[in-house]
Amino acid sequence: TADGREFVYCKAGATALVAGNVIQTAAELTNHDNLAVTAAAIGALTVTVTLGNTAVTENQYAGGTMAVDTTPGIGYTYLITSHPAADASAACVFTIATPGVIIALTTDSRVTLVPNPWKGVIQAPINTLTGAIVGVAPYIIADNEWGWLQTRGACGTLSAGTIAVGAAATSPGSAAGAVVTDPANASVQIIGYALVAAASGEVTQVLLNIT
Repeated sequence: TADGREFVYCKAGATALVAGNVIQTAAELTNHDNLAVTAAAIGALTVTVTLGNTAVTENQYAGGTMAVDTTPGIGYTYLITSHPAADASAACVFTIATPGVIIALTTDSRVTLVPNPWKGVIQAPINTLTGAIVGVAPYIIADNEWGWLQTRGACGTLSAGTIAVGAAATSPGSAAGAVVTDPANASVQIIGYALVAAASGEVTQVLLNIT
């Protein structure tokens, strides 16, 4: 916007998003990490993946990514365009965007599936994040509906503790969807800096800087 605020389009998960709350990606599905694949030649536009002990719904990962985390092909990330539903521990064929596979995959390769970061977003939980922070809800977004999250600029944000002006605003906090000041904790994300001081339970103005 003209005043420097930035927003990203998102889809809420199964619970409505609360105005002023810090929002994270959908919780990581660890059963979809480090998965076996069948061999795929250079240029292939499909990769067959054997799922872990969690099923997938049709196109659950469409718009997300498949990252090769074990050689051959380690370090390459592919955009997922579509896939069918599949049962837990079953094989599932993922279609990826052109130019397709860059380095041929073998049965020794392993991949990790990551959904679109702005699809199925949820309130940041208490104390321990289960995903990465993607923004602050500037208004109520109904469950399973589309809306905008703020990522940069001044934004009213729930505080879970006393925050001094200029202090780093970090998440998670001791209340769901709230920020605290704890930049020394390696398990938190700094999402911006307080523009004004605030007491616990208040909404403070945070100068967001979420990439």
